[in-house]
Amino acid sequence: MRTARWTAAAAAIMIGALAGCAGVDTSTSPVDSGDDIKTAETTEPSEPADAGSSSTAPTKPPATAPEPPAPAAEPGSRENPAAVGSDVGTFTSGSESVEVVVQAATWDANAIVAAENQFNDPPADGMVYVIVPITVTYSGPESMVPWLDVDVTYLAENGRSYEQAHAVIPDDLSDVADLYDGGSATGNLLFELPADQIPGGFWGVSYNWSDPLWWAAS
Repeated sequence: MRTARWTAAAAAIMIGALAGCAGVDTSTSPVDSGDDIKTAETTEPSEPADAGSSSTAPTKPPATAPEPPAPAAEPGSRENPAAVGSDVGTFTSGSESVEVVVQAATWDANAIVAAENQFNDPPADGMVYVIVPITVTYSGPESMVPWLDVDVTYLAENGRSYEQAHAVIPDDLSDVADLYDGGSATGNLLFELPADQIPGGFWGVSYNWSDPLWWAAS
């Protein structure tokens, strides 16, 4: 009986040992838990949304703002000529500054020229004498001679340019002596121009071979 009990006890001990071993082995097997499943579900990539099922309407690109208008050219160009009698053209060279204003012209000065000097020749056929006054103001450390330093031409609508004519006229700009700082004077210039090209065109004024500024010859 002792042997049998011992055997039984030994058998019980053996069974318990085996059960204990089985418990260790089963503890290493994966256990399905709610947390594990939830984690697996959240880490799975979602299916791409069907673009056709989107309720959001496609947005339109913003409208392009219109280009601002180009600024008008400064007065004094042929595209935007200065106004006779009011607009002042300014020429600068170093510390010198010369302001010029073209005054309104006398478009038929034949009688004025003939009366000024009996030895003045009449204009050629188809031509007419024109007198245009200009006002010159000088600022600078030295001096300037208006009739020598300021050059005026007439540009007709037919594209031809005309230089000054020479005859005795009243208040000739050539009678104005040197201008010093702050000095100002007005004098007349004489042109012999085609009768069919006046009025109109442009007066071009330059100082000491500068690019010309333009006044509407109207």
